[in-house]
Amino acid sequence: MKHDLPEPDTDSQPVYVSEEVVEMIFSPSRHYRAVITRDREGLFRIHRDYWCLSDYEYIGEGYWCQNDTLATITDTIESARKLAQETLDQTGDRDQQTNQPNKAE
Repeated sequence: MKHDLPEPDTDSQPVYVSEEVVEMIFSPSRHYRAVITRDREGLFRIHRDYWCLSDYEYIGEGYWCQNDTLATITDTIESARKLAQETLDQTGDRDQQTNQPNKAE
C-alpha cells in the first residue's frame, strides 16, 4: 500500500542551545531551510536543514535533519540573510521564501 508522503512542516521551530531563532528561509520546494539564529553575544549563525523522509515507513512522519557541515557566523542580519541564501543555493533550489518568526533588530 502506497502512502502519501507528508509535505515539509514549515511551522516547526528548531531549537538550538543558547541561540534564538530569528528567521527561516525555505527553498522553493520547501525541502530545505536555512535557519538564522542569534546567540548570546549577538552574533548570527546560519544552519541548513533538509526535510527527511528516509524513516517514514517506520515512524509515519518526516522530520527536519541538520544538513550543514561548517559553522557560518556573522555580525549583521543582512549578512546572515545573504549567507543563508548562498547555503540554499548550494542545494540546487532557487527563489527562496522567507518565514520570519522574530524580528531582528
